[in-house]
Amino acid sequence: MAKKHNNIPANIHLQHLTALLKAVPDLIFIMDREGKYLDFRGGKGAVFIPQNNMVGTYIQDSNLPKNVVEQVISHIQKAIDYDEINVLQYNITFEDGSIHYYESRASKYEENIALRIVREITEEILAQKKMQKLNEDIILQNQSLIQYNHIVSHYLRGPVATILGILNLFEMGFFSEAERDNLIDAIKKQATKLENTIKDLNDILSNNQLIQETKTELDITQEFLLTMGLFQEKINTSGAKITFNFYNAPSIYTIKSFMQSILENLLSNALKFRNPTKKLQIHVESFVNKNTQTIGFFMKDNGLGIDLQKYKDDIFNLYKRFHPHIEGKGISLYLIKTLLEMIGGAIYVENVESGGAMFVISIPDKSVVI
Repeated sequence: MAKKHNNIPANIHLQHLTALLKAVPDLIFIMDREGKYLDFRGGKGAVFIPQNNMVGTYIQDSNLPKNVVEQVISHIQKAIDYDEINVLQYNITFEDGSIHYYESRASKYEENIALRIVREITEEILAQKKMQKLNEDIILQNQSLIQYNHIVSHYLRGPVATILGILNLFEMGFFSEAERDNLIDAIKKQATKLENTIKDLNDILSNNQLIQETKTELDITQEFLLTMGLFQEKINTSGAKITFNFYNAPSIYTIKSFMQSILENLLSNALKFRNPTKKLQIHVESFVNKNTQTIGFFMKDNGLGIDLQKYKDDIFNLYKRFHPHIEGKGISLYLIKTLLEMIGGAIYVENVESGGAMFVISIPDKSVVI
């Protein structure tokens, strides 16, 4: 009969535990509530104090980021104070720019002492992010299909039905030969409307295919100056004063054609919807938001602005226009939103106190996996 586990001799039991510890891939630390390393067992993963010199030092002496050190100490103290397992997830950016994710589980070991088991979970986190991105892409594709279905049913079927209706009425004798020219003009008008809608759809679908382009580091100043060059005649005619400041984020890692299209549509709108009673002023400025891990820019003008209370649900929808007296299709903001969503970005608009509007563009920082 085999011996019970609690009857194993002490030396064999110690060897058994030692072998188990060696087989565990996790990093194991024993630390006091002040962050002092009392013992350490190396597994798979990076440590930020030489292993041979770790015992007796403090986590504050390591080259871990300050915010991580503060999180870990709080994590240990909670485990000790509440005498229950406390779980902490954090990430560290290495010198090569790569981000590694970790999970730490701490439990009370003795009075004012905790046991920490640390495991790298980078692969799991990246897999989750990829799955989340895939789900978001599917949702966006479904939304696009719904939008395209609306376009087909409303903007394509309408002109076709009108053309067919006119032809049927003509065949049934409701119109005389003398009215033929008027009928032909009406059919041409509907056909032109149909052609324009098809062209718009083609532009949208073409932009959707550009997601295959490779991302690259773009100099925002250079891209904006090129955009200004495209509209130089309109800028001169309007007398617009354009200022920009890209100091906070001089470059953006994204798809070049997307950024060009976004800048062109924004600047075109700012010039088009200027307030005739004021000298047009446009200011563009870049930013980095560490809290949301995004990078981007805003474009602010003192033009006609948008009635956000009235149109807040329609601003980025297709064929929505807010100043009917100014010629336009109502497609540019929809295109910008579509392009940004394909790269995980976003756009929102705010009114400016002195009149006009501010459009804010943000995309994930290149260090964020999407």
